[in-house]
Amino acid sequence: MTNSRLIALGGSIIYPQSGPNGKVMKEYTDIIKGTKTGTIIGGGTPCRARNEFLNQHTKNHTILDWSGIYTTRANAELLIGYMDGQEMNVNIKVPDTLNEAIETFKQYQYMVMGGLVPGQTTNAVLLQIANASDIKTVINVSNVDGIYTADPRKEPNATRIPVMNHERLTEMFGQGESIPGQNVVIDQVAVKLACEHNTTMFFISGKDFNDLRTIMEHDNYDELAQKIINDEIKFSGTLVIN
Repeated sequence: MTNSRLIALGGSIIYPQSGPNGKVMKEYTDIIKGTKTGTIIGGGTPCRARNEFLNQHTKNHTILDWSGIYTTRANAELLIGYMDGQEMNVNIKVPDTLNEAIETFKQYQYMVMGGLVPGQTTNAVLLQIANASDIKTVINVSNVDGIYTADPRKEPNATRIPVMNHERLTEMFGQGESIPGQNVVIDQVAVKLACEHNTTMFFISGKDFNDLRTIMEHDNYDELAQKIINDEIKFSGTLVIN
């Protein structure tokens, strides 16, 4: 799909602790308006609250996984409702299979969805759709402004990595086991998919959408990546490229 965009949007961006944030939804939709964009929304704050409760009562990871998936889909419905109110050409039903997601992305100018199956985060879903749609670049928007040398919430001396390759991404995030509701920049399944298909990835902040605006204004991501590498353009996130 030429000039199609795929974005993983952190659930906490549109649904912080204070509740659904219409102001942020407006800002996000204004930026993507006029493009062909698929948005895969994470669970965020509501998901972590549900899993915190469930963890006290069950150790069944499948239950925790499905709870997270349903939360991501509920978050997707919020954005779908907002976009429908703006008369944007968006799907009404949230896809619940990969094939349905791929077909929905073909049918609508804007596709919004959540998670699909246990054991995969919305980042993994993002990469699966990208691979099936022959999209070579994806965007990850979260409450962290890129990838750091360590978790910046725990390590105050951690520094952001402006540019990195897939090998380093694998070293940092490609090991271990996926945990339901895990709050990480990217999970192991997504790392494997990104490396297998040599997918370029932008990791940027959703606290403001400055980097997202910059990315969406460019049709040629190879040129944009080169500008970032050469420090010719302001960029506050992390670019993953080989």
